[in-house]
Amino acid sequence: MILKTANLETTLRLGETIGANIHNNMALFLAGPLGAGKTTFVKGLAKGLEIQEKIISPTFTMVYEYYSGKLPLCHFDFYSVLPDSKADKIQWLIHEVIQKPEVVIAVEWFKQLANINDDFLSKKLSENFTNSLTLNFAYYDSPTTSSTNHQEFSENSPRIIEISALGHKAKLITELCQKEFKQLEFKQFIN
Repeated sequence: MILKTANLETTLRLGETIGANIHNNMALFLAGPLGAGKTTFVKGLAKGLEIQEKIISPTFTMVYEYYSGKLPLCHFDFYSVLPDSKADKIQWLIHEVIQKPEVVIAVEWFKQLANINDDFLSKKLSENFTNSLTLNFAYYDSPTTSSTNHQEFSENSPRIIEISALGHKAKLITELCQKEFKQLEFKQFIN
């Protein structure tokens, strides 16, 4: 499913809708250029999970954990993961989180994990999260192009978000979002 959102506010609403409908552990993998709305989406996700704390990007700490909602949220950001990053530290962080029952994880810049060439992480995540959503964010220019140059866009620039679901419960949430977006007059231009 690919959605066009009018601005970051609609991206926040998408996150809130997904968060409100998660009832057990799930992984959300977020990709896209700087400023495309990944952290904004996580703020909406946290609101839907009824988390009370202020959500900030864990770019330099790699993870923030929130426990005040209906389910715990662990928010990872691997933007700063470089090829020489210590795989054991990242393995430990992920291992600690996935051992917790009924946890929701949101992973920004998950493709950066390829920089450390570690199959352990992919295997552990897929074993522990049989339901996941992958969201690819981009800036929207026209129905046939998107831009990765975030400097020419603002908070009010439209974006496209491609959502892929793995697992039955994740697919149900995607279907629910499809209905919700139509009701809220979000423009869905490709299905």
